[in-house]
Amino acid sequence: MDIPDTVPEPPPPVRQLRLVIAADDYAAALAFYRDTLGLPELEAYSGGAELVARPRETPWRSLNSRLNAPEGVQLTLFEELDPR
Repeated sequence: MDIPDTVPEPPPPVRQLRLVIAADDYAAALAFYRDTLGLPELEAYSGGAELVARPRETPWRSLNSRLNAPEGVQLTLFEELDPR
């Protein structure tokens, strides 16, 4: 067995996670994430996050709001105002 001369560097940590969910049946999508995957609905919306920017409309017709969450996580919540 060959032993390498150097130890490979670990990959860099993940800095961003972007999740966009578009669903025709919001109740069914919510039930899947909450009931099937076990993601707690209330913690997903509160959990100690602080409001940084109230919802506002962007030039590209999206409603955006920013939150600072624990552990240095910044969340951007958005809703598309012009569905295509």
